[in-house]
Amino acid sequence: MEILTKAAPRWLRQSEAGVVRHVVREFRYWHLFHDWFNASAPAIRPDVVLLPYLDYCLHAIGLLGSPFADCAWAGLAMRPSFHYSEMGVSAPRPGLADAKKWLFFRLLADPTLTRLLTIDEPLAAYLALHPHFEGRYAFLPEPVALEALLESATAKRALGLAPTRRIILVYGYLSLRKGVHELVAALRHTRFPLDVDVVCAGEMTDDVRRLLTTTGPNELIKAGRLKIIDRFVGSHEEALLFSAADIVWLGYRGHYNSSGVLAQAAQAGTPVLACADGVLGWQTKRHSLGLAVQPDDASAVGDAVRELMSQRVQVCSPPSAERPPVRVGGSVDLAVSILVDALAATRSRG
Repeated sequence: MEILTKAAPRWLRQSEAGVVRHVVREFRYWHLFHDWFNASAPAIRPDVVLLPYLDYCLHAIGLLGSPFADCAWAGLAMRPSFHYSEMGVSAPRPGLADAKKWLFFRLLADPTLTRLLTIDEPLAAYLALHPHFEGRYAFLPEPVALEALLESATAKRALGLAPTRRIILVYGYLSLRKGVHELVAALRHTRFPLDVDVVCAGEMTDDVRRLLTTTGPNELIKAGRLKIIDRFVGSHEEALLFSAADIVWLGYRGHYNSSGVLAQAAQAGTPVLACADGVLGWQTKRHSLGLAVQPDDASAVGDAVRELMSQRVQVCSPPSAERPPVRVGGSVDLAVSILVDALAATRSRG
């Protein structure tokens, strides 16, 4: 395997407005990949090309064909959304949805494509309804690699938390889109259980830091109801946090894709409180991973927390032979296997 790096030219970073910007960027990326391949292929002589983020130019490839001449290629698509309404995913209809659907199907028919991979479960379910695409795509579950989990009370003590308190975990790179403001508002609502605290863990944006210095959140921090870990979290501490959590918060705002945090919560056997919209809400309901609410409804959030706490033993009891763990994500080994199969499919093309 040979890895080549190339800085994006200045024109790729130029910005246009709205739909025009996205169309222009896609065609620019198509030409960038085309020019790179023509310049490098004679020396490298690749058997197959992998695009780990096909969304850079997915629709341009659908219109123009592969930028890699007759070389086999595979790609990972993360953000198509034309199928959401047909699959029952609550999300805004994307601009030019019919055109994007047509271009996506043209891409799938490209004779040099060995396999299209997607981490979007609704897209994989949608394509499964079209038998003529069988073998042209594969679902790649979000790879999850949590370290060994501990008993909840042990993990809480290791984190300096009281074992008798219930914990809601907000995890990852924390911006206001993660619903931090909405959860803090719910934490102060009369419907919110008084024995439940919130832990926000991960590097935070300046907007979130400013929010946490305001009067309401600051009072919660002083009272010990809101605990802040504003930094990168390593794998050992990550496992402690998911072990300690009684609920994982996924009440995101304006987020219509899935999330790696959902896959981590599923692996840990911890119920989630998710936004009702998007793939997060769709997967939460489809796999019974917790409850989905409108994050800005503080009363509904409080009621959902009470319900999840009362069902904690039944909903997310430890995995056993009788009750295997629910997995939205998959292991790293599974992801590697699916990727290798996609690349190896070039041999079957002849």
